[in-house]
Amino acid sequence: MRHAVILLAAAAVGAGCESGPLRNPAMIVPYEGGLIVATAFSRNEEGALRDAVRGAEMTCENRGAPLAVVRTTTVYRGVVPKEVSQTASKIGSIISEGGANPVPDLTTDEDYKVSVDFRCGAAAKN
Repeated sequence: MRHAVILLAAAAVGAGCESGPLRNPAMIVPYEGGLIVATAFSRNEEGALRDAVRGAEMTCENRGAPLAVVRTTTVYRGVVPKEVSQTASKIGSIISEGGANPVPDLTTDEDYKVSVDFRCGAAAKN
């Protein structure tokens, strides 16, 4: 059960967050040597990246240290091939200009997984 190890970054920082709550809080996992990984899931790559980076920012804010991103990794995990989903979405938006959208949404909230490897403090070390 992947959600059993979730540490919600929002809970660590508290309610006084400037940019508001995360829609899909990132999973924050600390590793040996100061490396921390924030992982988030979303319907699109941009949303997953935004939530993972925000989780990393909140973690470092809580520690009172600057964020230093080491690397980001994106994985498409959708059941439907990415190209098919994108094409269906485009067709749906064209058709829906005249009314209701008859094309079903082929995406899920976990289609994209983005992991941000980072450190809090000094510049990232490779």
